[in-house]
Amino acid sequence: IETQYITISDCGLTDEAVSSILQSLQASKQHSVFYLDLSSNQLTDKIAKELSEFLQSTQASGDLLHLNLSDNMRFGVGVVELSEGLC
Repeated sequence: IETQYITISDCGLTDEAVSSILQSLQASKQHSVFYLDLSSNQLTDKIAKELSEFLQSTQASGDLLHLNLSDNMRFGVGVVELSEGLC
């Protein structure tokens, strides 16, 4: 299993782009993601459900140590959904 440190910061990513990235990460059974930096993009609450599912998945549940979502356009109500993924 390879360890992945993924930093995609300040790239203008949208919810749709991050959705594709998350789907690819979940499909890759040979990699563990320990660090995921999606800061300073254009993410909104719409991606929160998919991020929550990613956090709950067996691929990421015990492995993800760092998730950075700071400085995105608006991330308010989706924080509740994200927190559910951490429980």
